[in-house]
Amino acid sequence: MRNFIEREMYRFSIHCMAVSMMVLSFALGLLSCGGRKNIVDVDELHRQDSLESVMDTLQLVDEEVAPPVAVDGLFDDFFITFVTNPTFQMQRIDFPLPVTDGESSMTLPKSEWEKYNKFIYQDEFSVIIEDDDDVLVKNDTTVRRVSVELINLDERMADVYTFRKENAIWKLSTIDRTELENLPNGLFLSFFVHFMNDSTFQQKSIDETLRVLTANDTEEDILSESVYTDEEWQDLKHEIPMPKREFVNIDYGQPSRGVRHKQLLLQSMTDDMFLKLKFHKYHTEWKLIEIEY
Repeated sequence: MRNFIEREMYRFSIHCMAVSMMVLSFALGLLSCGGRKNIVDVDELHRQDSLESVMDTLQLVDEEVAPPVAVDGLFDDFFITFVTNPTFQMQRIDFPLPVTDGESSMTLPKSEWEKYNKFIYQDEFSVIIEDDDDVLVKNDTTVRRVSVELINLDERMADVYTFRKENAIWKLSTIDRTELENLPNGLFLSFFVHFMNDSTFQQKSIDETLRVLTANDTEEDILSESVYTDEEWQDLKHEIPMPKREFVNIDYGQPSRGVRHKQLLLQSMTDDMFLKLKFHKYHTEWKLIEIEY
Protein backbone atom coordinates (compact mmCIF):
# COMPACT_ATOMS: atom_id res chain seq x y z
CA MET A 1 0.00 0.00 0.00
CA ARG A 2 2.79 2.39 0.89
CA ASN A 3 4.55 1.62 -2.40
CA PHE A 4 1.35 2.39 -4.33
CA ILE A 5 0.96 5.76 -2.60
CA GLU A 6 4.59 6.66 -3.27
CA ARG A 7 4.22 5.75 -6.94
CA GLU A 8 1.09 7.91 -7.29
CA MET A 9 2.76 10.84 -5.53
CA TYR A 10 5.72 10.51 -7.89
CA ARG A 11 3.42 10.56 -10.96
CA PHE A 12 1.60 13.59 -9.56
CA SER A 13 4.85 15.46 -9.05
CA ILE A 14 5.94 14.69 -12.65
CA HIS A 15 2.59 15.96 -13.95
CA CYS A 16 2.94 19.19 -11.95
CA MET A 17 6.42 19.75 -13.33
CA ALA A 18 5.16 19.29 -16.91
CA VAL A 19 2.34 21.79 -16.37
CA SER A 20 4.80 24.24 -14.82
CA MET A 21 7.11 23.95 -17.80
CA MET A 22 4.20 24.63 -20.21
CA VAL A 23 3.13 27.71 -18.26
CA LEU A 24 6.72 28.95 -18.14
CA SER A 25 7.13 28.44 -21.93
CA PHE A 26 3.90 30.32 -22.60
CA ALA A 27 4.98 33.22 -20.37
CA LEU A 28 8.38 33.43 -22.06
CA GLY A 29 6.61 33.44 -25.45
CA LEU A 30 4.49 36.40 -24.39
CA LEU A 31 7.55 38.27 -23.17
CA SER A 32 9.32 37.49 -26.43
CA CYS A 33 6.43 38.87 -28.51
CA GLY A 34 6.31 41.94 -26.35
CA GLY A 35 10.00 42.61 -26.79
CA ARG A 36 10.10 41.84 -30.53
CA LYS A 37 7.09 43.56 -32.04
CA ASN A 38 8.34 43.14 -35.59
CA ILE A 39 7.76 39.37 -35.48
CA VAL A 40 4.44 38.40 -37.16
CA ASP A 41 2.71 35.05 -36.95
CA VAL A 42 2.07 34.47 -40.68
CA ASP A 43 -0.11 31.42 -40.16
CA GLU A 44 -2.32 33.36 -37.77
CA LEU A 45 -2.68 36.19 -40.28
CA HIS A 46 -3.66 33.69 -42.98
CA ARG A 47 -6.27 32.21 -40.68
CA GLN A 48 -7.69 35.69 -39.96
CA ASP A 49 -7.74 36.60 -43.66
CA SER A 50 -9.54 33.38 -44.53
CA LEU A 51 -12.12 33.98 -41.83
CA GLU A 52 -12.72 37.55 -42.97
CA SER A 53 -13.05 36.40 -46.59
CA VAL A 54 -15.66 33.79 -45.65
CA MET A 55 -17.60 36.35 -43.59
CA ASP A 56 -17.54 38.84 -46.47
CA THR A 57 -18.82 36.20 -48.90
CA LEU A 58 -21.63 35.17 -46.56
CA GLN A 59 -22.60 38.80 -46.14
CA LEU A 60 -22.76 39.32 -49.94
CA VAL A 61 -24.92 36.24 -50.37
CA ASP A 62 -27.23 37.22 -47.53
CA GLU A 63 -27.64 40.89 -48.44
CA GLU A 64 -28.46 42.57 -51.76
CA VAL A 65 -26.15 45.31 -52.95
CA ALA A 66 -27.60 48.67 -51.96
CA PRO A 67 -28.63 50.95 -54.86
CA PRO A 68 -26.16 53.75 -55.64
CA VAL A 69 -26.93 57.15 -54.12
CA ALA A 70 -27.37 58.77 -57.56
CA VAL A 71 -29.72 56.06 -58.83
CA ASP A 72 -32.40 58.59 -59.81
CA GLY A 73 -30.07 60.94 -61.67
CA LEU A 74 -29.82 59.41 -65.14
CA PHE A 75 -32.44 56.94 -66.31
CA ASP A 76 -29.78 54.39 -67.37
CA ASP A 77 -28.44 54.20 -63.80
CA PHE A 78 -31.95 53.71 -62.45
CA PHE A 79 -32.89 51.12 -65.10
CA ILE A 80 -29.85 48.91 -64.55
CA THR A 81 -30.58 48.88 -60.81
CA PHE A 82 -34.27 48.22 -61.50
CA VAL A 83 -33.41 45.20 -63.63
CA THR A 84 -30.76 43.70 -61.33
CA ASN A 85 -32.13 44.40 -57.83
CA PRO A 86 -35.46 42.60 -57.09
CA THR A 87 -36.11 44.42 -53.81
CA PHE A 88 -35.50 47.84 -55.37
CA GLN A 89 -37.64 46.84 -58.36
CA MET A 90 -40.70 46.13 -56.23
CA GLN A 91 -40.29 49.50 -54.52
CA ARG A 92 -40.35 51.31 -57.85
CA ILE A 93 -43.61 50.01 -59.34
CA ASP A 94 -46.92 51.78 -58.81
CA PHE A 95 -49.18 48.90 -57.79
CA PRO A 96 -51.86 48.15 -58.77
CA LEU A 97 -50.21 48.73 -62.16
CA PRO A 98 -52.42 49.72 -65.15
CA VAL A 99 -51.96 47.29 -68.08
CA THR A 100 -53.58 47.69 -71.52
CA ASP A 101 -53.66 45.29 -74.46
CA GLY A 102 -55.49 46.82 -77.40
CA GLU A 103 -58.94 47.75 -76.15
CA SER A 104 -58.75 45.65 -72.98
CA SER A 105 -57.33 46.96 -69.72
CA MET A 106 -56.70 45.70 -66.20
CA THR A 107 -54.79 46.56 -63.05
CA LEU A 108 -51.93 44.29 -62.07
CA PRO A 109 -51.50 43.43 -58.37
CA LYS A 110 -48.05 42.97 -56.85
CA SER A 111 -48.59 39.20 -56.56
CA GLU A 112 -48.77 38.82 -60.38
CA TRP A 113 -45.83 41.04 -61.35
CA GLU A 114 -43.60 38.02 -62.01
CA LYS A 115 -45.65 37.18 -65.14
CA TYR A 116 -44.84 40.59 -66.63
CA ASN A 117 -41.25 40.92 -65.45
CA LYS A 118 -39.49 40.12 -68.73
CA PHE A 119 -36.41 42.23 -68.03
CA ILE A 120 -34.68 39.50 -66.07
CA TYR A 121 -33.84 37.74 -69.35
CA GLN A 122 -32.46 40.84 -71.08
CA ASP A 123 -28.87 42.04 -71.16
CA GLU A 124 -28.69 44.21 -74.29
CA PHE A 125 -30.74 47.28 -75.07
CA SER A 126 -30.92 49.54 -78.11
CA VAL A 127 -31.55 53.22 -78.77
CA ILE A 128 -32.75 54.56 -82.12
CA ILE A 129 -31.45 58.00 -83.09
CA GLU A 130 -31.29 60.07 -86.27
CA ASP A 131 -28.28 62.31 -85.63
CA ASP A 132 -25.22 61.66 -83.46
CA ASP A 133 -26.22 64.53 -81.15
CA ASP A 134 -29.58 62.89 -80.40
CA VAL A 135 -27.86 60.37 -78.13
CA LEU A 136 -27.09 63.18 -75.69
CA VAL A 137 -30.67 62.90 -74.43
CA LYS A 138 -29.46 59.89 -72.41
CA ASN A 139 -27.45 62.30 -70.24
CA ASP A 140 -30.28 64.80 -69.78
CA THR A 141 -31.35 64.82 -66.12
CA THR A 142 -34.47 66.87 -66.97
CA VAL A 143 -36.08 63.91 -68.78
CA ARG A 144 -39.23 62.90 -66.90
CA ARG A 145 -40.71 60.15 -69.08
CA VAL A 146 -38.99 57.16 -70.71
CA SER A 147 -40.57 54.23 -72.56
CA VAL A 148 -38.85 50.86 -72.59
CA GLU A 149 -40.09 48.85 -75.57
CA LEU A 150 -39.69 45.08 -75.33
CA ILE A 151 -39.99 44.07 -78.99
CA ASN A 152 -40.79 40.52 -80.09
CA LEU A 153 -39.32 39.93 -83.56
CA ASP A 154 -41.55 36.93 -84.31
CA GLU A 155 -44.87 38.46 -83.22
CA ARG A 156 -44.06 42.02 -84.45
CA MET A 157 -45.51 43.26 -81.17
CA ALA A 158 -44.11 45.39 -78.36
CA ASP A 159 -44.72 45.58 -74.62
CA VAL A 160 -44.15 49.22 -73.70
CA TYR A 161 -43.11 49.85 -70.08
CA THR A 162 -43.51 53.55 -69.31
CA PHE A 163 -41.44 55.04 -66.48
CA ARG A 164 -42.11 58.49 -65.03
CA LYS A 165 -40.01 60.61 -62.73
CA GLU A 166 -42.08 62.21 -59.98
CA ASN A 167 -40.84 63.77 -56.75
CA ALA A 168 -37.29 63.17 -58.01
CA ILE A 169 -37.66 59.35 -58.23
CA TRP A 170 -38.28 57.02 -61.17
CA LYS A 171 -41.21 54.58 -61.10
CA LEU A 172 -42.86 52.19 -63.54
CA SER A 173 -46.35 53.59 -64.10
CA THR A 174 -47.99 51.66 -67.00
CA ILE A 175 -47.60 48.72 -69.40
CA ASP A 176 -49.09 48.83 -72.90
CA ARG A 177 -49.05 46.02 -75.47
CA THR A 178 -49.21 47.34 -79.01
CA GLU A 179 -48.24 46.71 -82.64
CA LEU A 180 -44.88 47.98 -83.87
CA GLU A 181 -46.45 50.54 -86.20
CA ASN A 182 -47.88 52.41 -83.22
CA LEU A 183 -44.45 53.17 -81.73
CA PRO A 184 -42.65 56.50 -82.40
CA ASN A 185 -40.16 54.66 -84.65
CA GLY A 186 -42.75 52.10 -85.65
CA LEU A 187 -42.24 52.13 -89.43
CA PHE A 188 -38.49 51.79 -89.12
CA LEU A 189 -38.85 49.04 -86.49
CA SER A 190 -41.21 47.15 -88.81
CA PHE A 191 -38.50 47.28 -91.47
CA PHE A 192 -35.85 46.19 -88.97
CA VAL A 193 -37.92 43.20 -87.84
CA HIS A 194 -38.34 42.18 -91.48
CA PHE A 195 -34.60 42.71 -91.96
CA MET A 196 -33.77 40.38 -89.08
CA ASN A 197 -36.29 37.64 -89.94
CA ASP A 198 -35.97 37.36 -93.73
CA SER A 199 -32.51 36.49 -95.05
CA THR A 200 -33.48 37.20 -98.68
CA PHE A 201 -34.87 40.60 -97.77
CA GLN A 202 -31.82 41.24 -95.62
CA GLN A 203 -29.47 40.58 -98.53
CA LYS A 204 -31.38 43.09 -100.68
CA SER A 205 -31.20 45.66 -97.86
CA ILE A 206 -27.40 45.70 -97.63
CA ASP A 207 -25.74 48.62 -99.40
CA GLU A 208 -23.28 47.69 -102.13
CA THR A 209 -20.56 49.65 -100.33
CA LEU A 210 -21.20 48.57 -96.74
CA ARG A 211 -18.69 50.35 -94.51
CA VAL A 212 -17.45 48.48 -91.44
CA LEU A 213 -15.68 50.42 -88.70
CA THR A 214 -13.81 48.59 -85.96
CA ALA A 215 -11.96 49.92 -82.92
CA ASN A 216 -8.19 49.94 -83.15
CA ASP A 217 -6.52 47.40 -80.83
CA THR A 218 -4.02 49.95 -79.54
CA GLU A 219 -5.96 53.25 -79.71
CA GLU A 220 -9.71 53.12 -79.03
CA ASP A 221 -10.37 56.55 -80.56
CA ILE A 222 -9.03 55.42 -83.94
CA LEU A 223 -11.35 53.32 -86.13
CA SER A 224 -10.24 51.01 -88.89
CA GLU A 225 -12.47 51.16 -91.98
CA SER A 226 -13.25 48.44 -94.52
CA VAL A 227 -15.76 47.98 -97.34
CA TYR A 228 -17.54 44.64 -97.22
CA THR A 229 -18.97 42.54 -99.99
CA ASP A 230 -22.18 40.56 -99.57
CA GLU A 231 -20.20 37.39 -98.93
CA GLU A 232 -18.15 39.07 -96.22
CA TRP A 233 -21.35 40.39 -94.63
CA GLN A 234 -22.71 36.86 -94.38
CA ASP A 235 -19.66 35.94 -92.29
CA LEU A 236 -19.71 39.13 -90.25
CA LYS A 237 -23.34 38.92 -89.15
CA HIS A 238 -22.60 35.69 -87.27
CA GLU A 239 -19.82 37.40 -85.31
CA ILE A 240 -21.59 40.57 -84.16
CA PRO A 241 -24.31 40.45 -81.45
CA MET A 242 -27.40 41.06 -83.60
CA PRO A 243 -30.83 40.64 -81.91
CA LYS A 244 -32.31 37.19 -82.40
CA ARG A 245 -35.91 36.86 -81.19
CA GLU A 246 -36.48 39.97 -79.09
CA PHE A 247 -34.70 43.08 -77.94
CA VAL A 248 -35.22 46.06 -75.68
CA ASN A 249 -35.42 49.52 -77.24
CA ILE A 250 -35.38 52.61 -75.01
CA ASP A 251 -37.19 55.77 -76.10
CA TYR A 252 -35.93 58.73 -74.06
CA GLY A 253 -38.06 61.16 -76.04
CA GLN A 254 -35.37 61.76 -78.64
CA PRO A 255 -36.56 63.32 -81.93
CA SER A 256 -38.30 61.04 -84.43
CA ARG A 257 -38.84 63.25 -87.46
CA GLY A 258 -39.17 60.46 -89.98
CA VAL A 259 -36.05 61.50 -91.88
CA ARG A 260 -34.01 59.25 -94.12
CA HIS A 261 -31.35 58.41 -91.57
CA LYS A 262 -31.65 56.02 -88.63
CA GLN A 263 -29.00 54.66 -86.29
CA LEU A 264 -29.65 51.69 -84.04
CA LEU A 265 -27.25 51.60 -81.10
CA LEU A 266 -27.04 48.25 -79.34
CA GLN A 267 -25.36 48.20 -75.92
CA SER A 268 -24.93 45.80 -73.02
CA MET A 269 -25.98 46.41 -69.43
CA THR A 270 -23.14 44.37 -68.00
CA ASP A 271 -20.08 45.01 -70.16
CA ASP A 272 -18.64 47.36 -72.79
CA MET A 273 -20.31 45.70 -75.78
CA PHE A 274 -21.32 48.31 -78.37
CA LEU A 275 -22.75 48.01 -81.88
CA LYS A 276 -23.96 50.80 -84.17
CA LEU A 277 -26.01 50.06 -87.29
CA LYS A 278 -26.56 52.97 -89.69
CA PHE A 279 -29.42 52.87 -92.19
CA HIS A 280 -30.33 55.22 -95.04
CA LYS A 281 -33.63 55.36 -96.92
CA TYR A 282 -33.26 55.50 -100.71
CA HIS A 283 -36.66 56.54 -102.09
CA THR A 284 -38.83 53.90 -100.36
CA GLU A 285 -36.20 51.34 -99.37
CA TRP A 286 -34.00 51.23 -96.27
CA LYS A 287 -30.39 50.09 -96.70
CA LEU A 288 -27.78 49.17 -94.11
CA ILE A 289 -24.87 51.44 -95.06
CA GLU A 290 -22.48 51.26 -92.06
CA ILE A 291 -21.60 49.10 -89.06
CA GLU A 292 -19.46 50.20 -86.14
CA TYR A 293 -18.41 47.83 -83.37
